[in-house]
Amino acid sequence: MKTIYEEHISALEFYRDTIPIWWKEKSKFGVVVPHNFSDHKFSDLQVNQQICHCLWMMEEMLRIDKKEKSNVAIDKVARWIGFVQGVLIVHGFTEIQDERERTRPWFKKDTEIAA
Repeated sequence: MKTIYEEHISALEFYRDTIPIWWKEKSKFGVVVPHNFSDHKFSDLQVNQQICHCLWMMEEMLRIDKKEKSNVAIDKVARWIGFVQGVLIVHGFTEIQDERERTRPWFKKDTEIAA
C-alpha cells in the first residue's frame, strides 16, 4: 500500500489553514452565502456545516497520519482532498483551474510513480 507523502501533508495543511481565512473573507462580504448551484440553493447553515466538515476532514487526516506514522492510503487522502476542493469550488471559494495549478506541484510525484 502506498502511504501518505509530504506533498499530501502540504495539501492537507494548506486547506486546514486557508479555509478559515477564505470563509471569513467571503462571509464578511456576503459573496458566498447563499450560493446557487444547479438550481439548488444552499442555506447559510448548510454552507457552514459543509465548510466545518471539510475542516474536520483535514484535521482528522493529519491526526491519523501522525498517530499511525503515515499508514494512511494515498487514495483515501486524495479522495478527501478532492471532496474538499469540490465543496470549495461549489461555494465559490476557489476555481477549478486555480486548484489544478495549486495542486499540480504537490502531486507531481504521484503521476511520476504511476507512469
